[in-house]
Amino acid sequence: MTHPPASPAGVLIIRVWAEGDDPTHALRARLVGRHAVDDEDSVVGAAASIDEVVNETRHWLEQFVAGLGS
Repeated sequence: MTHPPASPAGVLIIRVWAEGDDPTHALRARLVGRHAVDDEDSVVGAAASIDEVVNETRHWLEQFVAGLGS
């Protein structure tokens, strides 16, 4: 999907890896993003489960959408 040059665009990078021997508790994630392509990256959050990754992603998206009106 492409967007017109004047459209707001953000970036969210989710890095995932496994730590330890227990696969049920091994997931780790770090979310880094920016709400405007020209901004600097900043840490959005960290997670240790799929649900936490989803929650952090939802929070970032809600902030992005809220910023569209300002």
